[in-house]
Amino acid sequence: LTGSISLGPFRAQIIGEMLMPLQRHVGVRCSTVRASNNRFRVAPRAMSTQTSGLVSNWMELDRDPASRAAVQALVDAGEEGKLQDMLGKRLEFGTAGLRGRMGPGFNAMNTVTVQQTTQGLCRYLQHAAPEQLKAGGVVIGFDGR
Repeated sequence: LTGSISLGPFRAQIIGEMLMPLQRHVGVRCSTVRASNNRFRVAPRAMSTQTSGLVSNWMELDRDPASRAAVQALVDAGEEGKLQDMLGKRLEFGTAGLRGRMGPGFNAMNTVTVQQTTQGLCRYLQHAAPEQLKAGGVVIGFDGR
């Protein structure tokens, strides 16, 4: 149950007060019931600390407003499974390099994953072949297919 309903302030307060015991009795999984500005809102139950940490980490790194909005929409909808899939796994290098669908999360191609991969590759080359790196540099390109 997620959503909001426009009500008068008195009705919103009454429904909120009535719904809280009902949640406990029937096991409706909600974390908050708010009545403010003549709106009644039931929000999904709180996410696990692991998922909340993944979301916080992503939001700290991601600067793309559309990507951030997509993740926030999943948080607001209580889509913990989708968030775990997006943020709890990482793309892996395969025989064709780093490939994946475009989208938000550590399990997709986006600015954050490309920056982190580039940084990791540079650190590896600084350790494994510092002289060649210094002498020749690195070229990174992309395939726009």
